[in-house]
Amino acid sequence: MLMFVAAFLTFMSIGGFPSFVEDMKIFTRERLNGHYGVAACLVGNTVSSIPYLVLISVAPGAMACYLGVIMILSGGFFRLPHDLPKPFWKFPMYYIAFHKYVYQGFYKNEFLGLTFPNEQIGGPSMISGDEVLISVWQVEMGGCCNSFWDGD
Repeated sequence: MLMFVAAFLTFMSIGGFPSFVEDMKIFTRERLNGHYGVAACLVGNTVSSIPYLVLISVAPGAMACYLGVIMILSGGFFRLPHDLPKPFWKFPMYYIAFHKYVYQGFYKNEFLGLTFPNEQIGGPSMISGDEVLISVWQVEMGGCCNSFWDGD
């Protein structure tokens, strides 16, 4: 991730170099003619480059933030649904993310209809795949949004 941000900033800043070379030619000619000095050129160049610098610093930050959100939203693989913070990540972001439905479909495909030996003390000798889905992976079973995966 850091390599992406550093490479993006480097490539974007190199893109402005040809215009700097042209500006230096104009500055040299204008300074020799006495039209303006170094301070005026420095202030003008700084003010005119601020929007470009803001753009090339905000763009990779926004992309990195989006990628971080994607990793957080894939609850069930990186974070379980009940462990997500409620105000923003669970409602509505968790339900919007396509990863939720992909992982739930994957887990249902792998665990539904199977039984596994239970190694917990005091529990039944076998545990069903449905119970693994509900208690371990916190997959939503049934409901209107899961009818495709349930085969209804």
